[in-house]
Formats: sequence, C-alpha cells, structure tokens
Amino acid sequence: MHKYLSFNQYSVGVIFVSYIFGLIINQIYRPWVYENNINDLGIADIGPSFFFVVVVSFTIWLFKIRLTLIKEWDILLITLGYIILEFISYFISFIGTFDFKDFIGLIISYFLTLWLLKWYNPNTLH
Repeated sequence: MHKYLSFNQYSVGVIFVSYIFGLIINQIYRPWVYENNINDLGIADIGPSFFFVVVVSFTIWLFKIRLTLIKEWDILLITLGYIILEFISYFISFIGTFDFKDFIGLIISYFLTLWLLKWYNPNTLH
C-alpha cells in the first residue's frame, strides 16, 4: 500500500472514512435502531467507540505527535486512556455515560487500528 500513498495521505483517508462511519452510526443508525426497537446485539451502543482509537491514533500521527517511539504502543496507550475515562465516567457522571459495552467497542477499535497500521506497511510498523 505504501507505494501509492504517503502515510499522511493514508492517515487522512483513514480518519475521514472512520469519522464518517462513526457519524453515521451515531446520528443515523443508532436512533433508527432505538426507534424501531431492534436488537442489533449492541452494535448501535458500541458503534462510536469502535472508531475512537482509530481516529485519535491516526490524527496524532498525522500531526507528527508520538506518545512513544513505537506506534503499536501509542495505540495501546490511547486505548487504555479511553478505557480509564470510561471507567471514571461510572463515578463522575458529567464526564460521560458509563456503558460496559463501550469497553468491547474500544478493544475492537484497538485491533482495527493495529490492522489499519499493518495494512499500510506490513513489513515495518514503527
């Protein structure tokens, strides 16, 4: 993949597509599922969390910000940060609404981000 796009171009595409999917899930799909009382196995609930780590990881890399020297560790730290924030929201309600399903969405987002990073350059990830 890296022969055709720079990492910055790839990052912009990943951010844009992930943001659009997250927006569609949050603004269209979730209300539709709730209004029609559809059991979608919690996809509407975890949908936005599914894209958090992807968007944040590729955004910080786009702006040349690194949390660590290894991108895989950046992904892990971002995921853990969101998990801690979700846990804190159980005790402090103005931070957000605690939902255990969001933990699942964040873990899926962790693996999706790793996959997107590896897909860009399967040989070297750092």
